[in-house]
Amino acid sequence: VRRHADARMEDICKKEKMIQIGDAPGMVLDRPLSGETPHRGVDIRHITDVAGIMDFAFVARESYQRLGLPAAVSDQIFASPNRLLEPHNDWVVAYDSDRPVSAAMTLFSHGAAGLYWVGTLKNSRGKGLARACVQEATNEAFRRGASLVVLQASRFGEPLYRRMGCEEVTRYPWYAYFKPS
Repeated sequence: VRRHADARMEDICKKEKMIQIGDAPGMVLDRPLSGETPHRGVDIRHITDVAGIMDFAFVARESYQRLGLPAAVSDQIFASPNRLLEPHNDWVVAYDSDRPVSAAMTLFSHGAAGLYWVGTLKNSRGKGLARACVQEATNEAFRRGASLVVLQASRFGEPLYRRMGCEEVTRYPWYAYFKPS
């Protein structure tokens, strides 16, 4: 539900004894980002081919398992890389010595961009690579004419986005109903 607009729906979820399984902040950026560049040996690339999408998918698959997304689900999402190479998508991958280690993507629609699939491989965390990918993806969105960039943060990404200047505009509580067997 959208905390700012769906109070009645949230009341129904609670009344029906649905279980709240998340509470992601909805965040927004309304300007390009500045900051440090990644360390030497790291190359931030905009992806324009199937091989790059496969690199992106590898980072997403490995990093999103930490959030509980099964690898098989990621594999399905990225199973047709050709269909992902559309002008309204921008895929960014950080390569450390030509090895994909971090990624972010934006999806453009109606003058705005949504930021998705930000992740970093376990052994590459803490080096500012997710920040570098988010910065590049966000700044490219503004270069392409987006008036703002929106996102829903995970519990891992929320502190990063706050440090980068993202403002929380709402919360997205997630509710689930488990049917008794």
